[in-house]
Amino acid sequence: MSSSKPENLIIFFRSTSNILQSFDGTRNAIDINEVRRFSPEIFVKYSESILNAYTDTFFKDLDLCIEYKHTLSKNPELDSPLEVLLFANSNNSDLTGLVIDELRGVVDYGLYLTQDSPDLFDTPGDVAQLSKVKIEFVEEFARGFLEKHGGKNIPKPFEWKIGGCNSSFTPFQGRIKPSLINNEIDESDFIMHAKLDGFKSSEMLIYLQEINSELKLIPASITYKAAKPSLLKTVAEIYFNSSPAYVNVTAFKKVDEKGTVRLYVRDIISYEFEEFTELSVSN
Repeated sequence: MSSSKPENLIIFFRSTSNILQSFDGTRNAIDINEVRRFSPEIFVKYSESILNAYTDTFFKDLDLCIEYKHTLSKNPELDSPLEVLLFANSNNSDLTGLVIDELRGVVDYGLYLTQDSPDLFDTPGDVAQLSKVKIEFVEEFARGFLEKHGGKNIPKPFEWKIGGCNSSFTPFQGRIKPSLINNEIDESDFIMHAKLDGFKSSEMLIYLQEINSELKLIPASITYKAAKPSLLKTVAEIYFNSSPAYVNVTAFKKVDEKGTVRLYVRDIISYEFEEFTELSVSN
């Protein structure tokens, strides 16, 4: 591994299991079984892969190298000194703080999407610096990861911390979030006009009243699920800034992780229904 500057640290993972046992006055014994069960390897590889794909797409001119190293902390107060550090380095120039911060935000959001209870109002703060295109890139990568690894059990707890002085540790124990969409059914995207009737961010639900081909508003609200977390921000902006909140929706049907056919929103945008002056409620 090439020399890595501390300021280029993107993230590090740390075991929370005690791997050290007192042996004598000058030595500690290592619980080799705990070392072998150190569990974040799947997330280390995921973080490395998402950063490699991201930098190849958005920072190709910087010739970045993403690398990681297993280390032992020298902090004598830690019973679990086993760590994995992931860095970004450039082969032709020093990296600016803005680039490092963006890469930290990418990993932070990518890992957030693997957790079992994403919430619209609890998304990592670093996401705000990413454009819509970049957010969708991270979400698409996370979707592929969950399709392959979603629902897997991680046998031993650990924690991670994004580089930088203001971050805190995020613990992980249990199962990776199940894939949002596991199985396809033979249904294509469909586009419709609707009135946004509300949303529930904690469950990624969107409530829509359809406007039919006769420009009549169907009174019954239908429940859809957002296909990606970033849609909830768009939904919230439309809902709170428009009255009434008319939208143009791209939707589709899929089988969820429980085997139930559900309606999903792929994209949603605000729509000014100037031509709907005669809009009425269908009985």
